Amino acid sequence: AALLVDALLHRSGGTRRLRKILRREKFDIGYTNTINMLPSGLAARRTGTKSVYHIHEIVRRPPLVAKTLARMVGKLADKLLCVSKAAMAPFAEVGVPESKLAHVPNCIDLQVFDERLDGSAVRSEFLQSRDDRLIVAVGRLVPKKGFHELVEAAKVVVAGMPQARFLLVGDTKDSSEKTADSAEKAAPCHCEESSTKQSPQF
Repeated sequence: AALLVDALLHRSGGTRRLRKILRREKFDIGYTNTINMLPSGLAARRTGTKSVYHIHEIVRRPPLVAKTLARMVGKLADKLLCVSKAAMAPFAEVGVPESKLAHVPNCIDLQVFDERLDGSAVRSEFLQSRDDRLIVAVGRLVPKKGFHELVEAAKVVVAGMPQARFLLVGDTKDSSEKTADSAEKAAPCHCEESSTKQSPQF
């Protein structure tokens, strides 16, 4: 609920400023790179500017807020570019017309990953035996990255594959208590915390 209050009330000044910019510059299209930025869609609607939302997030909770947000963005946007079918699903479920939805996966330069790196140093540091399997997740340890859900999933994986080891690589400066609590409750999931500075192989 706080997300919608922030978007509709506290950012109303942003909507006015965006509306002035759109009218002054006469842009053809307004591009928004997140689902929780309603002012850009509102400003585009008020000025008759086409609005495109690039959807990366999968917002499911709280259910009422998630559905309301999907409906509002669906009405404001002329087109929703969704990076995955999973990101598209919440909009289809609330009745956003199929003509507004487009599945456009993120482009990745595969050549960057062609080089084979020697991971022996990382494996020797974090694995206890040659039979262990290392699963690595990289990202900021904040709630929206979903690491707490990964830790919960790790319990299921370890139950069927005891040799699995999970390595979370990221900045813990802004990490949430929720992630830390989940990691503690998930034991024995063999989860380790490290950083990109300590593991240059990543």
